[in-house]
Amino acid sequence: MSALVFSPDGTTLVALRQGQVYLWDVATGKELRRFGESDHPRCLALSPDGRTLAAGGRNRIVHLWDLATGKELRRLSRLESYLSCLAFSPDGKSLATACPNVPLRLWDVATGKELPAWTGNQTSGETVAFSPDGRTLATSHNRVVRILDVATGKDRYPSSSQATGIHSVVLLSDGRTVVPLSVDPILRVWRLDTAEEIGTLPEGEFSHDCKTFLAWEGDKLLRFLDPLTGKELPRLAVVRPAYPRLALSPDGRMLAVGDGGGGTIRLRQVETGKALHCLADDENAPYGRILALIFSIV
Repeated sequence: MSALVFSPDGTTLVALRQGQVYLWDVATGKELRRFGESDHPRCLALSPDGRTLAAGGRNRIVHLWDLATGKELRRLSRLESYLSCLAFSPDGKSLATACPNVPLRLWDVATGKELPAWTGNQTSGETVAFSPDGRTLATSHNRVVRILDVATGKDRYPSSSQATGIHSVVLLSDGRTVVPLSVDPILRVWRLDTAEEIGTLPEGEFSHDCKTFLAWEGDKLLRFLDPLTGKELPRLAVVRPAYPRLALSPDGRMLAVGDGGGGTIRLRQVETGKALHCLADDENAPYGRILALIFSIV
């Protein structure tokens, strides 16, 4: 499992497990549907309106599905390599794809065609993320982080060498701050315009809107931090899985805790710590290893 994301209304959870996409009703814990079995996707992204799911993997094809019905809407042109990351623009009109050692691509979601401004772009990267205003794209290749202008595909700021083993890049809500998520135990916070380090964060994960940082303290305590100010919010007692994946609901009231190694997914109330549902239990539901989790935006 590589991600956990809630919908704005917190009603649906999407999980990518062993090449299939699973949907659960958060209120009841019941499975709603599954699809994509024949395509074996490895990474996915949900459009801002929660209606469209994009997924792809080693078959070098990006599929766009209607989340409500599971119907495939369209496919993007065959990619040059397997897909490592993809992201919707904030307005949902564009989709960025990243493949190892292959130039980034930006696609028109409505038509499935590559956007002209990016045709011939040679910037490669394994990760990709949009800024909140949709004007900037962050990517990383090896230790180098690059910040690109979405309209032209050209660098907006000088590239910089940062953390080791970067697996994703986050652009914070102020539009001026970037955090490369990596295998390093300490995450470094950088200013885009100056390429200067302005702070650090402990090991953890961001909420889907990047406004809250979830950090582990030991094996049984979870801290909630404002990533821009460092201000600490209430803590939550929860056992840390072997390979933890986290998601915070948009209203901040619900937490999803997944185990990327085993596949278990549990929901908890943030205020009380009360366990709500076990959406996928390894002992009772042999779904297999979780690759990604997303809360829909319906």
